[in-house]
Amino acid sequence: KKMAKLHCLPDDNPVQALLLKKCLPKVKHFDELGIERFVHDIVNDLIHGGFDNSHYSSFKPEDLKTIIEAFKILISQAVSFGLTKEQILADLATLGCGEEDSKFVVTAILARKEEIKQKFAQKSVRLNNHYLVDFDWKVHVTLASDTVSQCREPLLLLSLRLGKNDNENFQELLLELTRDDLDQFITQLETVNEEVIKLKF
Repeated sequence: KKMAKLHCLPDDNPVQALLLKKCLPKVKHFDELGIERFVHDIVNDLIHGGFDNSHYSSFKPEDLKTIIEAFKILISQAVSFGLTKEQILADLATLGCGEEDSKFVVTAILARKEEIKQKFAQKSVRLNNHYLVDFDWKVHVTLASDTVSQCREPLLLLSLRLGKNDNENFQELLLELTRDDLDQFITQLETVNEEVIKLKF
């Protein structure tokens, strides 16, 4: 089943869509810490650089890194394209985020919107211009996880190496995909490939 088109990804970037779908719903785990504070910490990282991990020591570093990167994509895209509150909420709903969690996320983004826009103007480039450099994968069978309740369901561990157009640094992100996640990702890639083929003729 193909995911509905997202306002924040008008170019239907399949890698970014996968990151958002797998990571944004995990914002529910930040409820006790405060979802708004988490988003504000990410915005501070976008604007000033440096994320204070000390408040989030209960999360695995690799998981936290991937979640933060997904939120950076959402935030920078939402501000770059001037999305409304309703459009951001619609995207979060499409991606599987809870209604109350989504309200906290949107409140934080809109509160810092002008600061983020000023940062974009200074850099003259959007902060989310990632491209896929390389990837690796392996399959394992899990007994349980925070997203998979059925025992002994095979999962794909997908390691993505992402680059950015404005520097030579690379990021390594790890995603855990179910069979349904993988099927949807492949469908998105096939759609992109079809569009590329059309451009050749």
